[in-house]
Amino acid sequence: MVDRLASGLYPPGCRLPTSRELAAELGVHRNTVAKAYKSLAELGLIATTPGRGTFAATRVETDNWRLHSRQVRDRLADGILRARRANLDEEELRRIIDEEIAAIYRRSPRGAFVECNPEDLRVALAEIEQQSKARLAPVLLDSLAADPEAIAAGFDVVFTSRFHLLEVRDLLASVEPSRPVVGIHTQPDERALAEIAQIGPNARVGVVVSNADGARRFEAQLHTFTRATTRVLIKPSDEEIRELAETADLIVTSRSRAAQIRRLRLTLPLIELSFHISPESSHRVVDALSSASNGI
Repeated sequence: MVDRLASGLYPPGCRLPTSRELAAELGVHRNTVAKAYKSLAELGLIATTPGRGTFAATRVETDNWRLHSRQVRDRLADGILRARRANLDEEELRRIIDEEIAAIYRRSPRGAFVECNPEDLRVALAEIEQQSKARLAPVLLDSLAADPEAIAAGFDVVFTSRFHLLEVRDLLASVEPSRPVVGIHTQPDERALAEIAQIGPNARVGVVVSNADGARRFEAQLHTFTRATTRVLIKPSDEEIRELAETADLIVTSRSRAAQIRRLRLTLPLIELSFHISPESSHRVVDALSSASNGI
């Protein structure tokens, strides 16, 4: 009846079915309909005139707090009765209710961090949590590309390194344009940069990374410090790396490929150029989650 009143099926002044008619239509007992009519009359939504029938008194609005309060009270009472019949302890019932209230009224915003490989993703999450106490869910870029709708539905804010910002924004914009995407600045490891700065201009440098974006990033860093000749391999096999080692003077690699190269026990020098989350960037995570919390 509430749905029919709210939808306008029964506009104000419309005569409603009798309790007998509605009971037959819905397949319920006539007394059930009579009780429902009485509740609606107490809320001022319908009115009964002796000898004439029952009529819709007013249109139901979404902000009709009396109606919603009554419905919530009835459903809560039913749930409490079921809990007592199941011999659920009163203290446990209160704990369950408090948890549900907190989860809905004071829910913390859900954040995710997107990265292209598991190793960089693991380190980024650990550094953010260590510096800001914020816990983000891990999401691989491939997973986001495969099902952006699930990621958009599962998280209030999505974070990623600035290297992937445009790609992540485009993927989420296709399903949820309003979902906030925050780019986090990552800084290259200073020790690795100091080693790169010592590379001579005539050196032959092999660059081993996991994707084309990483290749562009690493070459840009190298050319900032040295005029050395570079050869790039993207997600290579062990054999391809061994072949590279025959012509290169040293290898510069990402965190995600370093373990593979070390396992090959090559004799030439290896520089692992990793990127880290700065404390300032971690604070951006906290600020973005706080803003999302105000909007929930």
